[in-house]
Amino acid sequence: MPELLRTTESTRAASGKRARMSLLEVAAELERRLPLVKVDAVAADALADEVRRKILADAGREAVADAADVTDAADATRLRGVPTHQAGVRLWNLVVRLVRDGGSAATTTLDVVDTSTVTPSSNNNKSDTNNTTTTSPYARLLRHGRVFAFLAIHAGTTPTTSTLSTGAVQTSTLAHLLYLLDIAIRAARACINEDDSELSHVVLEKAVRYVQQAKDLLAQMDASEDAARQKTKFEKQEARYVILKIAQFRKENRLQDADQLYDDDRTRSLMESADAATATEFSSTLFDIGKTLVSKQDFLGAITWLDRAKKAAPEKGQGPSLSAWLKELRWAIMYTLTVATLSVGTPDGYKQAAELVQSLLDEAGEDDARVQLVQLGLLASSSAGTFDADAYANVLRRMVQGFDGSDAAFRLLQHHIQKLHTKSPGLGCKVLDEFLLALRHKDATEAIEKLIIMRVWLLAQQREAQEELDAAERVLSKLRMPISANTAVGAQTIIWKRIEQGYQEKQYTMAARWCRLALCHVFEAGGRANRALIERKLLLCSIESGDLEAAKAIHAAMSAATLDEPMTKYILFKLSIKKNDLEMAIECLRSISTSVNGRELLYACIHHARHAKAPRFTAQALKKLADTTGHGNPTSIHTPALFRCIILMLRDIIDGGGSHKNDSGNEVYSQPDQDKASRDLADIFEGVVEAAETSHDCGTGTETPVFPKDELEWFCRAAYTLGLRYSGQWDLRLTVRILTACTRIINLFPAGQELPVTTDTVHKMLTCHFLVASALAALARRPAPPTPPEQVLRDYHVMREHIRAFQTKLKQPGQSSEKGTASSDFLSKLGVLLIFDFEGAIGLGDWDELENICEQAVVCQNADTFRVLGDCLLRSQAQVPSKKFVSTMRLIVQKLRDTGTFGGDKLIKYYRCLFQAALYRDNNAAFQVLEEVCHTVPENTVASTGDDWPDDELQFLAVTAFNEGIDWFAGGREDQARQWALSATRLAGRCRDGGKLKGQIRERFALLQLGDLEVKPSVEVEMAADEPDISSALPSEAMEE
Repeated sequence: MPELLRTTESTRAASGKRARMSLLEVAAELERRLPLVKVDAVAADALADEVRRKILADAGREAVADAADVTDAADATRLRGVPTHQAGVRLWNLVVRLVRDGGSAATTTLDVVDTSTVTPSSNNNKSDTNNTTTTSPYARLLRHGRVFAFLAIHAGTTPTTSTLSTGAVQTSTLAHLLYLLDIAIRAARACINEDDSELSHVVLEKAVRYVQQAKDLLAQMDASEDAARQKTKFEKQEARYVILKIAQFRKENRLQDADQLYDDDRTRSLMESADAATATEFSSTLFDIGKTLVSKQDFLGAITWLDRAKKAAPEKGQGPSLSAWLKELRWAIMYTLTVATLSVGTPDGYKQAAELVQSLLDEAGEDDARVQLVQLGLLASSSAGTFDADAYANVLRRMVQGFDGSDAAFRLLQHHIQKLHTKSPGLGCKVLDEFLLALRHKDATEAIEKLIIMRVWLLAQQREAQEELDAAERVLSKLRMPISANTAVGAQTIIWKRIEQGYQEKQYTMAARWCRLALCHVFEAGGRANRALIERKLLLCSIESGDLEAAKAIHAAMSAATLDEPMTKYILFKLSIKKNDLEMAIECLRSISTSVNGRELLYACIHHARHAKAPRFTAQALKKLADTTGHGNPTSIHTPALFRCIILMLRDIIDGGGSHKNDSGNEVYSQPDQDKASRDLADIFEGVVEAAETSHDCGTGTETPVFPKDELEWFCRAAYTLGLRYSGQWDLRLTVRILTACTRIINLFPAGQELPVTTDTVHKMLTCHFLVASALAALARRPAPPTPPEQVLRDYHVMREHIRAFQTKLKQPGQSSEKGTASSDFLSKLGVLLIFDFEGAIGLGDWDELENICEQAVVCQNADTFRVLGDCLLRSQAQVPSKKFVSTMRLIVQKLRDTGTFGGDKLIKYYRCLFQAALYRDNNAAFQVLEEVCHTVPENTVASTGDDWPDDELQFLAVTAFNEGIDWFAGGREDQARQWALSATRLAGRCRDGGKLKGQIRERFALLQLGDLEVKPSVEVEMAADEPDISSALPSEAMEE
């Protein structure tokens, strides 16, 4: 691309014409390129650099201006048409249009230089409004183009003064100077506004020359009306120049030079005669200096310049727009001056600020936002002495009423409400509440959310009281609009810190109030998790403060999901301790134990229960921990120690029933408590057995067992002791469970290892089996409450297992060598157990075992055992099959007879019962019983012997047998009738009635005409063939007979 701008390489001695041609070419190129590069930042920036180099290169060459000197009016008129001037004017107007349009294609008002006439009256009253304050590359290019346009106009129209000029020429020359000075001021202001000091100096150097030349011309001109008019115009332009110089000094931080220029007599004279627009501009420049000093906290210097600005501002402006702008300027000056005077912190400064504020109030009224702002500043000043919180709050209330919804006004109110809160927390919160309520009917959700956070934060920062918390809750409850989740969570987070602080300081009532505030409906968006957390803390505060009624109400109001959470159950466990509700505690522990972190919460429950000195609850928590303990992981917890703690604690509860009293004098351990503890104790011993068996089964033999022999011995001794101690007090099933656990623990004792001397395992084992079997027998017999049939069968089955175990243990080698007393005791217990076994076999229908049990009872050598067995069989004869009943009963009678301790008077009763029972079940069996009696009872029995057989029993059997024979005769069985009559005759012969009954039987039998009653061998052989051999059941004497 060809070079856009060709710089002149000529020296300062080059001709003016060549210089003007170079400017002309550059101006033309700029005029062409400016509209084209506004969308190309790179090209605009490059072009601006080229223009800047051209301006700075030509700035020192005064040859151009010297070559354009005019000496008369004709030359001046000729110079108006110089192409360089015209190009400069066109470029100037183009730049102004581009600046004002901001890139648009058209504009309605253009600040242009008239190309038809160069008289300054066409432009010197126009304001140069700079609408583009951005520092973009294109704005920089336009600023450089403006300066270059000025230099082109300067080169094309640069008059000189001459002492020989006539009055008309002087007037024309002065007009040209004022024209150029006006353009220079405009160009310099553009540079100063954008902090381009280098270019502003280039322009102002030319402006200084214009001012001096104009002064010289005015001094030469004669006094006339036209000269006075020109002087007035010049003084206006000179005032603008002075204002621009002061602005430049401010930009360059040369305030001392600005101060000297302000104090100059010429400046004072110019400003006193300046019009309203110039005075307003001068006041604005001075205000900028004062504002800059305020930002630098140089308040004393700021007061000086702001006071000057206040004095320089005219009373009235020219035109409505200028008047409005002047009014805003005066407001800004007075406000900034008030801030500066208050910032000084002196009584004089405060007094001056109060006067300024009063002036503002008188002028605008108390509802003006800016007046309210300075009022707040005045009231908050440290020089005011005592802070008037009420007045401050009243101003804020007026600001709330006039709130326009803008972000700036909102942030301002926030700031001042917070400042009021630091001085008076109560008033600050009240004003904030009024602000909240004022916004609830407006579409200001975001503002309300910010104020809610602020309200909670301010409340959390102050030393709260019940009334303040109530006030906050009332205000928040009136807000029915939904808020975002972030706001709700943020507010609840702030409140939670105060809840935790109050709880840690044991201020439970205040912490509960904070919880209720956090549960306000406006925070519903905070989520269920946060609500559950706060509800639990509220419940905890109520528990700790002892307000159980409130705790119950909170519990009832909780949602089902919250109630099911493990942490909620933990807190409810605490509540159950306060309420002394063990069932509720157990339910809580059950839910906790099934949760993910259940073990940690169970530890917490145990710790709290121990701290609360509630052994029942501690035992329940320990029991539940034992239920959840992984027996396969012995490193997690020492299982035996845990079980020992629970057993000892439950034992203390059982032993201490009614003996421990609380502060109110009530019994801590009632009978239901003891019953529950006993049931739990049985559960624990069963848990010990399960854990020990699991450990035993999983053990490798190389590692230390979880339940070593000393631990097993301790649990065995504890179960045995407790089972025996309370066997007569507890429900029998608890005794069964505990003693069964004892036997199972004994079975886990390591084989081949020496046990403690105190561990008589055999004695414990036999005693436990005996007691368990006895208890189960008692449960099966229990009439009230009746045991269900299914349970009775199960009890009989388990009972018989323990009886078998007792027998097995008793038969082990070495047991017969026990001391005689012990052996006799265990044999006695065995007899009792065999009776239970016999009863169990009948109950279970195990008929084949009945005779075996009777055989096993022989070792007891106790007739009473067989007697009881016989009684039991007789009571159950309806259930036992006939053959089994007869055979078993015959065996029992035989065993009774073999003991030698039963006389005939007792045996005959068993025979009678056996005979009667068999007669209606099995006729042959009854006949065998009758024959057995005949062989057993000796003939010629005398009453003097101790083994006498009662005649009435023998007579009953004989008569019954004869009647049975008659029945057979009636049925046509004469052979059977004869045999029954023969047996009746033999029995009658054993009676001590002198043969009277025997004779009667023979007489009656003779009436049947069946022959005599002599025994025939053929009949006996027939009977022997029909009936089983009973010789084994007869004594040796009977066989010989």
